Amino acid sequence: MSENRFDHWRKCWEAYLLGAQENTEGVYEKAAIASIDRMADQELDFRGYADESEVLFYSRIFPLRARAMAFRTKDSKYFGNKEYARQILKDLDAYCAEHYNMNLGPDSRENWWGFEIGMPLRLLDILVLLYDELDDPEAEIKKYTDIILFFKDAYKASARGRDETGANLMWKCHVILLTGILRQDQALIDWANEKIETTLRYVHPMTLPGIGQVYEDGFYEDGSFIQHYMFAYTGGYGKHFLSILCGLIYAFRGEECLTLSKEKRDFFFERLKDTYLPLLYKGHMMDVCRGREPSRYWAEDDAIGAVVLRALLYLREALPEGQKQELTALLKEQLSEEKTRMKLFYDFHPSAEYFVTPSLAERLRSLDAANVPSAAPLHAHYNFGAMVKPVHRTENYALAISMYSKNIACYEKLNGESGKFWHMSDGVTYLYTGSGDAYNGDFYATVDMQRLPGTTIERSANRAADPYFNWYLPEARNTYAFAGGATLGKAGIAGMQYRGQGNGKERTLEVKKSWFMFDKEVVCLGSGISTTTDNQVETIVLNDRLLSKDLRFRVLTGDGELDLAEGEEKIVKTDRLYVEQAGRDGSESKRAVGYVFPGGCELHILKEHRCGTWNQVEINPSHVSENHFLTVWISHGTHPESASYAYAILPAASEAEWKEAADKPVFEIVENSNSAHAVRHFGEQLLGINFWKEEPCTCAGVSASTQASVLIDESESQPEEAEVATPRIAVADPTKQDRTIELCVCGKTYTADTKGLEGRSVLLG
Repeated sequence: MSENRFDHWRKCWEAYLLGAQENTEGVYEKAAIASIDRMADQELDFRGYADESEVLFYSRIFPLRARAMAFRTKDSKYFGNKEYARQILKDLDAYCAEHYNMNLGPDSRENWWGFEIGMPLRLLDILVLLYDELDDPEAEIKKYTDIILFFKDAYKASARGRDETGANLMWKCHVILLTGILRQDQALIDWANEKIETTLRYVHPMTLPGIGQVYEDGFYEDGSFIQHYMFAYTGGYGKHFLSILCGLIYAFRGEECLTLSKEKRDFFFERLKDTYLPLLYKGHMMDVCRGREPSRYWAEDDAIGAVVLRALLYLREALPEGQKQELTALLKEQLSEEKTRMKLFYDFHPSAEYFVTPSLAERLRSLDAANVPSAAPLHAHYNFGAMVKPVHRTENYALAISMYSKNIACYEKLNGESGKFWHMSDGVTYLYTGSGDAYNGDFYATVDMQRLPGTTIERSANRAADPYFNWYLPEARNTYAFAGGATLGKAGIAGMQYRGQGNGKERTLEVKKSWFMFDKEVVCLGSGISTTTDNQVETIVLNDRLLSKDLRFRVLTGDGELDLAEGEEKIVKTDRLYVEQAGRDGSESKRAVGYVFPGGCELHILKEHRCGTWNQVEINPSHVSENHFLTVWISHGTHPESASYAYAILPAASEAEWKEAADKPVFEIVENSNSAHAVRHFGEQLLGINFWKEEPCTCAGVSASTQASVLIDESESQPEEAEVATPRIAVADPTKQDRTIELCVCGKTYTADTKGLEGRSVLLG
């Protein structure tokens, strides 16, 4: 009897998971097999709970899928073990009898995601992997997929009554498409294909009754990916969207099972370049774009970066030649270090949706064999205006800033996650240099969550007892509209005005913050810092985790190296600081960053050994982690009235370059007031200004009719025939209020219409 198309498509998905497995002796192959066996050996309640009412990140069905994979993986210790396969199916049947069946009813579940997406994802893979072990495949597939279809529309039928959107819809399409293949039901496959098409488009702001203006889930023209209406989620829900679609495109390349049009495929490919890759640094997915996911101990930035790179390795094989070569070059740049490559073959938790498979090693070897040179490191500024997370990339470092706005909430406290994420959008400034490992290694389990780098906060002894802001209500969003910035060439500026958390849920701290991002320097300004509480107010310059026990912190000021005892807080008056993580044997440093404080500043410096658990940010067993930190902050004392700060970060400076930069600065702070923040960079001939006032204001000879972010190229490089030099100007409305902004520069008036741009820059001149 000939094979029908549904059986063929099932085998296509099986081939995506398993690959050819012709060589199991290579380094990559052995690493993949070891990871698969390790996940298969986890207990069925791995580091989680017996209570199935949770979000089901810890469900006992997850290791069952890992075990099914081990059974089908050559050289796994479980490969071909029929008794082992029978036990998997027995455990699966017992699991469904208790936790996943039609007798439960849609209203019995605590979280719709587990019933409609989480459990079906694992169940379908198990059925594909163990298809030949089923006693009666047709009957058993019907039994299990009947449950999937029973819960298919429970979300819509619930009190909330909404359709899935964004990544949730892509997940659902994946589930229904595979269900259709196994049930040999073309109508289900057609439904999935129709819905997939709807996800590949730009979306727009929207208004929800009782909530106000928020964002539709999905992709935005500025590169943002938003989910849950008000969160930056490129590396969270967006990562799921990417992984699912890459897998489907690869598995069903050349097959009629996936009917995605060329237009939609091209749209998706372009999103790789302007949405995903700017947020990926040497295999690390930046935390600014991961919503509440940084609170998951098994999903640190390197683990999620590996998930994204795995997906792209599969997608690469299914692209047209031109796109394939372009993605090949980009992937080679991301995977240039052996450490990053090997992380692809390591899973941290059996709940991983896109876990290591035997076919992954084949995909990486195919990349290695491609005769395409590596792309150069990204060198650009990205203003993700909708999700207010600017990212600055140079050849030597990357910097990302977490802000929030009237439409983007400060943090998402949901399903027991994101505990103590109070200040995650108060200007946290992530600096990626060298290996990029600064924010993993149990960073959030051990860091002082009231001293995140770049923030200005009220330090409260009772913060842990404070009630959380409800992410779905206006209380979690910014009091002020100003949150955004402008981009000109490879430079950018950003600014945010906000009212920070004081006592309880009171917002009592007034702050204006700006960042001026150039090639070798990032200038940070703050003004208007005021509060009425008795809390200490601090601006955190840095909070570095020691990357390994083989390193030590070396701290230099203008007076030489500081002798820092563990746990001792020192107060130092200086105009410069250099922090290096150097080998204890004097070897080359793993991370070195310079700081310059124009006019001098009193710094508080603390080196401390910190112990903590992931319980501080997520419900999780109390495994104790430990790290060493160096924290530097500026104290504004209690009851500050319009306090300020100013400093520059030199992310890639050598010690000699740092000293020269402090002695002969190439930038000038023109203004740091409640009216404007302005910096002029002499080397790059740029002037950046954040105008804070809603009425007309003049700064550095530039006038603006209202609030604006402005970057001006002062190089005067004009055509020879030009009688009057006309500077290049980028202007943006960081309030996103669709305003017309008038500027007067060098005696000439310009008009910028920002309607519909959602904070994107208008280029003038």
